[in-house]
Amino acid sequence: MHRTQIPSNATRDTAGTTTALSTLIRHLVRDAALLVVVLDRDLRVTFANAHAEMTLANADGTLTGAAFATLLENHDISQAHRLAEAARSGRRTRLETVRVEVGDRPTFLDFSIEPATSESGDAITLIVGHDVTAREGAQDALRERARVLQEAVEELQTANEELHSANEELVTANEDLQSSNEELATLNEEFQTTNEELQTANAALLATNGELGAANRTLDHAAREAKDLHTLLDTLSHSLRDAFFILDASERVTHWSQTAAHLLGRSATDVLGQNIFDIGLTQEAALIHDLLANTDAKNTSSTSPAIDIDWPLAATGSFEVIALVAPTTDRVSGWLFVFHDERRHKQLENDLPAAKTRR
Repeated sequence: MHRTQIPSNATRDTAGTTTALSTLIRHLVRDAALLVVVLDRDLRVTFANAHAEMTLANADGTLTGAAFATLLENHDISQAHRLAEAARSGRRTRLETVRVEVGDRPTFLDFSIEPATSESGDAITLIVGHDVTAREGAQDALRERARVLQEAVEELQTANEELHSANEELVTANEDLQSSNEELATLNEEFQTTNEELQTANAALLATNGELGAANRTLDHAAREAKDLHTLLDTLSHSLRDAFFILDASERVTHWSQTAAHLLGRSATDVLGQNIFDIGLTQEAALIHDLLANTDAKNTSSTSPAIDIDWPLAATGSFEVIALVAPTTDRVSGWLFVFHDERRHKQLENDLPAAKTRR
């Protein structure tokens, strides 16, 4: 084992050892940041500089002569067992960042344990501690900065993820908006198509009304020639303001006036060609059935009792049915149904004198 030769007075007492080492000690302690302790072969302190006295002294302030192991036990020192073992082993050892509690704050030291031998052959141990508290503080500050930076990076990553998520939601919303625009365009096209169909239906209805007008004029002309058709022509003339519809021999709707559409809530497009009992007339179906049963080639007309119609228009009146008999076969080829709206008739009767007065 190599031991550093330390000049001494070749005496074994503590005072001799201290004198022999004084030159070296003075050299070592010039740096005030160093903690310097010299131990004899029994690992008792023979010398300690001011930094060592301040850091390792017993409660009574003494350090010289104290057992090094006892000093370690009396202080809050990390790696104390390794320091004691290194001093006992007589091996050159270095321990880094040893924490020593001094007062209200910790001190951090890098310890070097160096075995040595005086000229007289006495084994001694030099323990030198380099104060690295400032370094540890800087490292702590650096670690704190790194922690704060890491938190900032994590917050930035979180914000970036939220921004990415918001961007994806915006893209999805934009796609939904485009889809809605496409659906709206489709609905607009359907609306235009429906509007065109309604216009076509209205034109057809106008044509039908024209046909009915022509038929009415034909029937008026026939009425002047045949008195037995007077009742039919009189009823048909009233149909210009009353709701009416015509069924063929199979009870299918062949004509459906606009007034009938308003009164019964079914458009001509929906009912033409349909059986009268298949178009959903729940309130009037039984009455129509009875009228058909009571009207034939012999009994060519029949009138129902007065009824109230609640939907879609409120009306009070009665249905009159006229059997249309083919003159060549004397068979019923269809029926004309007319609803005489008593409310409307009364309103027209009340309006007529007022109209004459205005003239």
